[in-house]
Amino acid sequence: MPALRATTATVLALTIALTLTAVALSPCWMAPCWIAEVQADEPRPGCPLPLGPAAIPAATAPAATSPAATTGVAVPKGHDLGRMHNVHAISARFLRGSQPEIHDDFRLLKEQGVKVIVSVDGARPDVAAARTQGLRYVHVPVGYGGLTRAQVVLLYKAFSTLEGPFYVHCHHGRHRGPAACAVGLMGVEGWTAEQAVAELKSAGTAAKYDGLYAVPAQFQKPTAEELALAPAELPESAEIPAFKEAMVEIDQGWERLAAVRKAKWGVPAEHPDVAPRHEALIFAEYLRELGRRDLLAPTAGADAGAVADTAAAAAADFRTQLLGAEQAAWDLAKALEGSPVDASKAEAAFLRLQTSCTSCHEAHRD
Repeated sequence: MPALRATTATVLALTIALTLTAVALSPCWMAPCWIAEVQADEPRPGCPLPLGPAAIPAATAPAATSPAATTGVAVPKGHDLGRMHNVHAISARFLRGSQPEIHDDFRLLKEQGVKVIVSVDGARPDVAAARTQGLRYVHVPVGYGGLTRAQVVLLYKAFSTLEGPFYVHCHHGRHRGPAACAVGLMGVEGWTAEQAVAELKSAGTAAKYDGLYAVPAQFQKPTAEELALAPAELPESAEIPAFKEAMVEIDQGWERLAAVRKAKWGVPAEHPDVAPRHEALIFAEYLRELGRRDLLAPTAGADAGAVADTAAAAAADFRTQLLGAEQAAWDLAKALEGSPVDASKAEAAFLRLQTSCTSCHEAHRD
């Protein structure tokens, strides 16, 4: 027996030594992407994703296994997977991240073991592309102000009745998606509100979105009566109000302009199809068209007498904000037409556009 113990101890010591050597030689260890990514939004290339079939066991991991829930140490916001960003396996059944962009993204999700994609984004999901990989979509578009009770019930129904694992996404994978995950993590996996809030923080959910943080703070599991009243069929592609569609278009255009700025007002290497001045012109035109829409009209059935003044004031302010943003976009397009580009004028116009969009976002979208 003493000889056996000595042999076992020797093998264990050798195993630990080899493991530490492998970690020390890992490029991702030498360039600490896990730490750096908590401090910056830019992903670190070459770092392995904590995903894959081996990372998704058959049984649901208990809530206590979440690093965000059990320690005070910051955890990575997520990693790139194909064209998707902020992708992170929260537990055995739940992954979160940004919107799949191309067909190959759905193949990659399937390789991670995903069976159902839940979108809470305002953009219409590519249901056909998901089906080519045998994936099912559930679409429950939500706003930055939080989730309605009906949306909570619908998400809980999806998480509790469909077979996972689930990939939950919004547009960027940082705000609405993590809030939606809280419904499943608390309702199905038994997480506490404190654990779910910690997960939102680790995902990078902005503190200004009080309504999103209220989702775990105020969560109550739907009753049998609420579930019975929910739609029988979970929607693959929900009807999207005109205002949300407009915001999706603005977000996408803004991302392209931000990429142009990052490329020092040239063509972004990651988006060779982007023409800088053209993008600014299209953005300005789109803002002009938005000014012609009645996007902030009261919903059907609203008490016209009670909301008329508020609605009129909101619509007037919205159009004023649009005009300011539109003019800044035209100025940006003008600055980008020269060769070489007038970088100082382009920067000034971009910052004005950014300020205008942020102000409008806070007043009419948040």
